[in-house]
Amino acid sequence: MKLIECIKQPIPQLTNEVITKVERFGELVLKYNQKANLISKGDESKISTRHLLDSLQPLWHPDLIPSANSIWADMGSGAG
Repeated sequence: MKLIECIKQPIPQLTNEVITKVERFGELVLKYNQKANLISKGDESKISTRHLLDSLQPLWHPDLIPSANSIWADMGSGAG
């Protein structure tokens, strides 16, 4: 399932360019999962809902809207 199909409410900062980049990241995770076991085999078909969409959750929080000066770190999310 494509990431855009999983998003239930609009997020203004989630542009088509960002969605394309996140989906490309998911494709790379699946490609390298064959060798590096980045996510479980059972999660491969659910990568959009279990991993990609989950990593975008801060965008729904009103106090965490990124700006041009924002610095973000993703800690403890497996292949992320």
